[in-house]
Amino acid sequence: MDLVDGWPLEQWLKEKGKLEIRDAARVEDALKRNPALARQYEAVREELAEAIHLNENLGAPSSRALDKLFAAIDAEPVRKPVSYTHLRAHETVLDLVCRLLLEKKNTDH
Repeated sequence: MDLVDGWPLEQWLKEKGKLEIRDAARVEDALKRNPALARQYEAVREELAEAIHLNENLGAPSSRALDKLFAAIDAEPVRKPVSYTHLRAHETVLDLVCRLLLEKKNTDH
């Protein structure tokens, strides 16, 4: 049984309300059937933890860096928004795993 913070994955998802049980089951099944995906999932989790650790220990960017970043953002072409339903319709199992990790990160910090 996969655990998240020491809880069975299904119970964690119900409590947190982040993924529908159907989606969680798809993730769990995919990880059980595909050892390569499970390894990739674990690598993503480790990389996420490392990125969080590094980002939490960084100082604030300089005003010059912020100005450069915002100028680059402003220079980006305007993109037509798509609906959440559209995004979910094209979601892969790996997308589900990544979304689970990001949602977990966002609830922890």
